[in-house]
Amino acid sequence: MKVVGLLSGGKDSTYSMIKCQQYGHQIVCVANLYPAEAAGGSSCIELDSFMIQTAGYQNIGAFARCMGVPLVRYPTQGKRVAETLHYDHKQANKEDEVEDLLELLKLVKTKFPDVEAVCSGAILSNYQRLRVENVCSRLGLVSLSYLWQRDQMELLQELRQTGMKIILVKVACMGLNPNKHLGMTLNCLADEISTNSELQYMYPTGEGGEYESFVLECPQLFGERKMVIDEQKIVSLSDDPYSPVGVLQFSVKVEPDNCESETINPDHDDGEYPSPTTAAATSSPPPVSSISLGLECVAGAPPLRAVSGGDGLLVSCCGLTVKRVFGSQCMKSEYWQGLTSHYSLSPVQLALTLILQYLKQQFEKNGLSISQHVSHVVVSLVRMSDFAEANSVYKQFFGTCRPPSRAAVELGRLQEDDVSIHVDVFGWQPTGDRDIPTDSLHVQSISEWAMACIGPYSQAYTIGNLIQVAGIIGLQPATLTLPANLEEEGKYALYSLTNVLSCVKTDFDNMVMMTIYCTDWENKPLWEKQWNALLEEKRQNKQPVIVRWVQSTNLPKNAHVEYQVVCCKTPPPASTYMYDDDDDDDSNNTAPLYTKLCEETTCWSSSSCSITKTALSCSCGLLQPGWRGSVVVEQHCFTVEGYNEDCAESVAAALVEHSNKVSDQDGVWCSRVWWGLPALPGGLSVRPVGKLCCDGTNSVWVEAWRLVGPTAEPMAVQAAE
Repeated sequence: MKVVGLLSGGKDSTYSMIKCQQYGHQIVCVANLYPAEAAGGSSCIELDSFMIQTAGYQNIGAFARCMGVPLVRYPTQGKRVAETLHYDHKQANKEDEVEDLLELLKLVKTKFPDVEAVCSGAILSNYQRLRVENVCSRLGLVSLSYLWQRDQMELLQELRQTGMKIILVKVACMGLNPNKHLGMTLNCLADEISTNSELQYMYPTGEGGEYESFVLECPQLFGERKMVIDEQKIVSLSDDPYSPVGVLQFSVKVEPDNCESETINPDHDDGEYPSPTTAAATSSPPPVSSISLGLECVAGAPPLRAVSGGDGLLVSCCGLTVKRVFGSQCMKSEYWQGLTSHYSLSPVQLALTLILQYLKQQFEKNGLSISQHVSHVVVSLVRMSDFAEANSVYKQFFGTCRPPSRAAVELGRLQEDDVSIHVDVFGWQPTGDRDIPTDSLHVQSISEWAMACIGPYSQAYTIGNLIQVAGIIGLQPATLTLPANLEEEGKYALYSLTNVLSCVKTDFDNMVMMTIYCTDWENKPLWEKQWNALLEEKRQNKQPVIVRWVQSTNLPKNAHVEYQVVCCKTPPPASTYMYDDDDDDDSNNTAPLYTKLCEETTCWSSSSCSITKTALSCSCGLLQPGWRGSVVVEQHCFTVEGYNEDCAESVAAALVEHSNKVSDQDGVWCSRVWWGLPALPGGLSVRPVGKLCCDGTNSVWVEAWRLVGPTAEPMAVQAAE
């Protein structure tokens, strides 16, 4: 790709550009935000910004000359108006420095329309990364952040081996003295970090603002050219005796100065530039998210299910298809044809629009919002080729700011006529005075850390103590391409999964449930071997894990395996695992994290076949202090022995009865059915999702999410209309 490098002159933005070149990208220009005071001719030492480095900004022109590429600059006040971690540009203030970054990159796109991506040096700062990603998404650019989540000491040693000459130009940390350390090389600082006890607790690469740097020599980007300091002086910004702050003001000359670099500054009087992605069509129809439902729901449309746990509400709406919500005649109606024609929608786009409009309506009737209170979505498609079209509709409802985590698979066998897409949704809502702490891990930048989000979803969504991870496939993180080797594909998927869990501060010991989708059953032994080896290495807890294997006909990017995990943030105390109403004192409750509900038992039989059941449960603990009850995930497996067509109807009726018993338990707020049997006679109230196999047997698996406890209460919710 053709890339613009966000340039501060420091080691991180520089090394990130080196990484870009290593992965085959072309740096066509560099871009820099500089103090607005300096634009007016005034003297400015630096801006104390959360977003950008300005120490050494006076020498950015020389840096660009050393690289031999054009420099695009834009002034900023360095103001932080939006203080929340997640930046929502719809509520943005034009004075925020993020909007200055937007104007800078608009100017880049105007002058260099072939630019496709933006390279930045974020390592640990979610604040910085999220704002760069926000601007990139608004301009249709890809964010490249190859240093993201790198190990600090490992990165520091790597920087030492690049041959770059890096000096400190700002210090603001206990143990760093302006008079001693300003102008010191990074190599000397790295040596001191290992011996100076005062520096042992700082971020080695300065991610906590301990220091800022400037690169004078860089063989990979400069070639034979380099910058030599011509004049310098130390400016004290704070003489605090414990943590003094100082900046090195300096000027440089380029040697040999044999290369020109064009500098592009704003030339509009108002400082604003037309967006190169602005749509010209003013007569186009409104977005599909604004379509009003003009259809009556059928009796038995999937309801919104909810259970109260004290200060919060857990909700779900599963089994959403156009047929189940609006009936089989919907897709033949004049309403369907009219919407398809007016909005130029494909059948799968219109189907998902109606499903999400129905979901939005059900949430709003109960005081909820699907843009704020949905934590996880499972999208099952009949054809993965419809994935891009479905995404174009999906993002209009869930947006790009803290979207839910998501798993997307192709289940070509949905066993319902005229069904192109199937949706399951999980959510929550605080109902008391205390909010449930929530967070999302939404990394859109391409990096070496883990697979970037390839759609409008988060890698993980946290509700209190519960973490729902998105489906993760084996793309190589740095290139977002599948390796040719199946074994490597599986390793990359588990590599990304491991890093995502680490980033949300949990691990495999806290795993509640795993769903593994694979496209070829012959490869299942390979995925099992890799998965079991990872558990053996990473898990201290040797209790059994709830694992569900699903055969998918296709996966995103034509992947062969996809992992989707549910975790706790921290293991719950033993007293919250299960409740015993017969014993008020649960202090001696030492139930393990995983509790086997029942051994294999026969729950139905006839002369030729039988149904046996096994079940396993796992507690996620209390979502937060003050909640009544513990969130428990249960998996019930009904296996049919001796199945044949003669007993199909009886078997189906028995399975429906026993599945409903699971779904109707007290405290159940979500249940899903996974079907592994051949097609059954029509007319039965069975909701098959896809072909699920376990040990090659004919099975139906019922997944139930419960709130277990003495006072967990089902909530009355508005029924579907």
